[in-house]
Amino acid sequence: PDFTVQSGRSVVDGEAARRALAVACGTSATMEDFVFRNGDSFFCVEVGEGALVLERCSVEDNSCLFGSVRVFRGSVLLRDSTVRNNQGGAGIECHFGSVTLERCSVLDHSAQGLGLESGSANASATVVRGNGGPGIDSFDGDVVLHDCTIEGNSGGLLNFTGTMHVERS
Repeated sequence: PDFTVQSGRSVVDGEAARRALAVACGTSATMEDFVFRNGDSFFCVEVGEGALVLERCSVEDNSCLFGSVRVFRGSVLLRDSTVRNNQGGAGIECHFGSVTLERCSVLDHSAQGLGLESGSANASATVVRGNGGPGIDSFDGDVVLHDCTIEGNSGGLLNFTGTMHVERS
């Protein structure tokens, strides 16, 4: 992907032809002050059996079938970050992995804000708003929400099986 620096933030543009970031099996990465955008037709940021920390980052303006951020058997921590405006899939999609959101915004996706299957999601002081599906959609997952705002989505919280603990949200 192209790499440029704009206004103090680094931009990684997938040019709708490739993933902007992939974290492979057994690896880990911490990224601060990045914008990831225009991922390929499947994902923009993918974590497959690895670990990723995004701080003060934005994942935005994607047309990805499966989600702007996809986690498969890995983990992702987003802190003070925004995932917004994905057309085609979820903002964040997690299968058999874990997602932690601290002071984040998940906004304006054509599908759910966060889709979870057989994994875990923990969110604190996070806003999930304006999504075309449920704010959070969990199938056989474990979800913990603390001081979160889930509003203005086509659905609120959807839990098929698993657990969902909501506190002051």
